[in-house]
Amino acid sequence: MTSIGVSREIEDRFRSVISHLDDVTQRYRIARQSIVELGRYEADLAAIKLMQATWLHINALSSVAEIPYTGSHSISAWVLLRAAFEAGLTAWWLVAPENWIEREARWLQWIKREEIHRDKLSKSSNVFGADFVTQLEGERDRLAKRRQDISNLLLDNVAPDQRPKVERQLRPPTVSMEQIIRETGLPSRYYIVYRVSSHYTHSGPSTSNTLLQFANDENTQTSIPCDWSEMFCAASWLMTDPGQVVLIRCGANHEDVARIVDAHNNLLDCVAELKRLCAQHV
Repeated sequence: MTSIGVSREIEDRFRSVISHLDDVTQRYRIARQSIVELGRYEADLAAIKLMQATWLHINALSSVAEIPYTGSHSISAWVLLRAAFEAGLTAWWLVAPENWIEREARWLQWIKREEIHRDKLSKSSNVFGADFVTQLEGERDRLAKRRQDISNLLLDNVAPDQRPKVERQLRPPTVSMEQIIRETGLPSRYYIVYRVSSHYTHSGPSTSNTLLQFANDENTQTSIPCDWSEMFCAASWLMTDPGQVVLIRCGANHEDVARIVDAHNNLLDCVAELKRLCAQHV
């Protein structure tokens, strides 16, 4: 169904951008299938699974973009983008260091965060009964044991004179998304994107303000497809930049990975044309 007040030319270009985004996710899938063996490191295994979650979120965003009329569900898309953003950047952060010990140390930080979450949840879940609390505590303890087992394994594989340094690396503090963005080497504006999408996810005032604007003035729907431009670029970027780092670390075919970049560049060209058409339409 065509958006109210949107020209057919803009509508067609909007759908063309969706098609390019689908091409990006398809190219990622092909590159992912080229991996013969995922490897031995916990960080690498976790990262490829997180990128799979990112892929699922972006596929869902692509579908949301067309219902019930083009571009109407931008708030839902922001929620999906936030989930994809967190999963993709965490995956990138896990595998970024060349040194395998540093990658595993990051994985231990990541696991420690989950332990803390399960511990806090168990202490506030009595209302659900003792069995549920026991389940959460068991999950927390299994995570802690797994983390300690991997720590010991890492220490067994380093020279004695390196142990003090490695032991310091393996004492996991908690890790935040702001830290992940900083340690991945991305500019601070990426954290702003995360915060904006989080505001929609947690139903901040901008959620209701946006809906009220659409409800009170149908003419604002003219700009809906154009407002998606940055979301489309961010979604494609998540599959491309974090995606290629994780894929190459896990042994994907480099030529297949390069095709993701080509598809991403095609999307950027299409988005630029969408913006041009929107500017003419105003």
